[in-house]
Amino acid sequence: MSTIKVNSIKNTSTDDGGIAIDNSGHVQVDGVQLPTAGALSNRNLVVNGGMRVAQRGTSFADATSDTYAADRWEYERSTSAVVTVSQETDAPPGYKNSIKAEITTADTSTAATAFTQFLYKIEANDISHLAYGTADAKTCTISFWAKHSLAGTYPFSVQNHNGTRVFPSSYTINTANTWEYKTITFAGDTGGTWTTNGTETGMRFILCWNMGSNFTGGTAGAWAATTGYADLTPTTGPDINGTVGNTVQWSGVQLEVGSKATPFEHRSYGDDLAKCQRYYYKHVENIGKNYANATYYTSTLIAAHISFPTTMRVAPSLEVESGTNYYRAFRNGAADDFDNMTIVRAHVNGAALDASGTGASGTAGHGAVLATQNANSFIAFTAEL
Repeated sequence: MSTIKVNSIKNTSTDDGGIAIDNSGHVQVDGVQLPTAGALSNRNLVVNGGMRVAQRGTSFADATSDTYAADRWEYERSTSAVVTVSQETDAPPGYKNSIKAEITTADTSTAATAFTQFLYKIEANDISHLAYGTADAKTCTISFWAKHSLAGTYPFSVQNHNGTRVFPSSYTINTANTWEYKTITFAGDTGGTWTTNGTETGMRFILCWNMGSNFTGGTAGAWAATTGYADLTPTTGPDINGTVGNTVQWSGVQLEVGSKATPFEHRSYGDDLAKCQRYYYKHVENIGKNYANATYYTSTLIAAHISFPTTMRVAPSLEVESGTNYYRAFRNGAADDFDNMTIVRAHVNGAALDASGTGASGTAGHGAVLATQNANSFIAFTAEL
């Protein structure tokens, strides 16, 4: 078999476009990188990498750990800085949204135990093909857009499910307040223990800033064993938390198999929403929204069932806003107001709920339609990693 070795293939009449082949044999067509491994579609292991879905809300002042301004992106902190996290419409070209953290009260001295980060967790079922923890572990590349108010080198880290294996890394912002595209490639981890099957966490990575010295002893660019999430990153990063008004933003996050980043895989909004609802599903919110058919089990207890639009990761727990007369049951020509919903049984496709409160006074066996009765009312189900 003969081999033709060239760097590029172009039409004789133009230098625009064509096929380019780099020194490693990887191919670009019209300047667009082809995958170096894996499938052409469903490349991105990240759900909601474009930050478009925000079921819980779009802005949270004085955000606490476990705040989600965009689905799947968990803000975590251990710092005295007060931070507002939000979903923004300021985004890089070709994108609609980003996630943002803005300092509203400064922390001028980063403690050794301090950290501020957006944490992303990938379900073990979704990394089975990576074969981490074996000799066949695959090289992966993460790419994203970043816009930060301070130029400099920022920490980044990939980890196994419990942080006992870490890949410390970093990226550099060259110009403040400007969207910049970044890529980080990491070899597959052949060591340590990885969870690569099931519904628990398989892989984690963090987009972080102001990491304390307990977490910043890692050697960039190499997998290592560690304990207690030590040595996650090689640097603390510029002092974002030190000044009110400083910001960090990200969008277009993609994690894929291969040694080269390919263009971001834009999914339909419906696809992104359905993937997010595997982990969190907001069933209803605000006032005047019907949300379930129900039956009076007794005169003061109403039984209802809610089906989920997609199979959730595990049987979820209930998140509900309770208050006096927050909910209403329409029944038998009348309406009863009640205060609270509690989950009785749940599985991955639905949940049985009980409604109760001082206003419920129907007749056992009668049917009812349940509705929200307050602007703060909401009912949601969470099966987050």
